[in-house]
Amino acid sequence: MNDIPAILGGTPVLSEMAGIVKPSISDYTTPELMDRIEGILKSNMVTNGVTVKELEAAMADYLGVDHLVA
Repeated sequence: MNDIPAILGGTPVLSEMAGIVKPSISDYTTPELMDRIEGILKSNMVTNGVTVKELEAAMADYLGVDHLVA
């Protein structure tokens, strides 16, 4: 596997682009999720905060990839 992310010229993991859809978050909303969202909004750290780093690490692990940008 190439150590360079696809966005920087590395080899993409997927051979085709993923389709774009309008998700319905109401199907997945839980009190815990709403508490996390409220905490993010109150912190004013919508990008590059601790939660984004946690999401990137969890998604990279789940997908079995070395790099992920959320």
